[in-house]
Amino acid sequence: MRSVRKKQKNFYKFLKGLVIFSVIFIFVYIGAEPYVKAYSANLAVGVNYACDILVLANLVVIFLYYSKYGKVESFLKDIENELEDAGYYISSREKENINDRCDTICKDLENNGYKISKNFDVKDFSFNVRALKGKNYFYIIKVENLDKNDVLAYLDEMIYDLTSNCFKRKGNGVLCLITDNAQEDAVEISKMITPLGRKGQLKIALAIDETDTGNVYFQGNEETKNKTLIANFVMNCDMPIKDNYIHKEKMPFQLELEKKAEKFTLKDFNNGNFYLH
Repeated sequence: MRSVRKKQKNFYKFLKGLVIFSVIFIFVYIGAEPYVKAYSANLAVGVNYACDILVLANLVVIFLYYSKYGKVESFLKDIENELEDAGYYISSREKENINDRCDTICKDLENNGYKISKNFDVKDFSFNVRALKGKNYFYIIKVENLDKNDVLAYLDEMIYDLTSNCFKRKGNGVLCLITDNAQEDAVEISKMITPLGRKGQLKIALAIDETDTGNVYFQGNEETKNKTLIANFVMNCDMPIKDNYIHKEKMPFQLELEKKAEKFTLKDFNNGNFYLH
């Protein structure tokens, strides 16, 4: 994965450099064209051809880049963020039981203008809180002894509720799972970001708030709207997160993900045969 990501970054830098150079060259020539023609008509024709070649070269390079990396770019970035993120984060909130923590976060959301729905069902699953504001969507569920199956099941139902019941197609979602104890397999997927839509217009981030320890498990190493929502409402702090709220040592599952990511190939990804989790 690292080698593919490096090639993708280098290709993107080349593409960006070519576009910037071409734009500057063409705009400078537009301003200087009368003087160039006055100096030499043949030179003006040659520069016009050069501009045409630059435009064509840009189109070819852009096509090559997006045909090869267009679908995989955001996926590679998400993997890289998972692997390079801190192990976990430490809540600035006082320790509470899971019921009180849910009430505290819900109150903060309500005070910030979110429309709150409490204790509602989505098919066979019960959610404690749904908070909606513009393109920001925040769901809370209280689960004792949280495991991976709980996380995945509630994530599926949140997606169904957002897309089928609330008709949301774009925005930033957070699934906050408040628990007294998070099992290891739940923590292993806590840094997972779920993009929906052809271009990932709707993204859902997970946050596991473990009240007995004060630990918060989520992907927090890049300032995005989803992660800012988690920092603000789950951890009760600002983004970027201060060092005293960060446990920087990597978790064992991140080292295992690194090994799995080494097997990544574009062919497997395009064929739908590569899964990180």
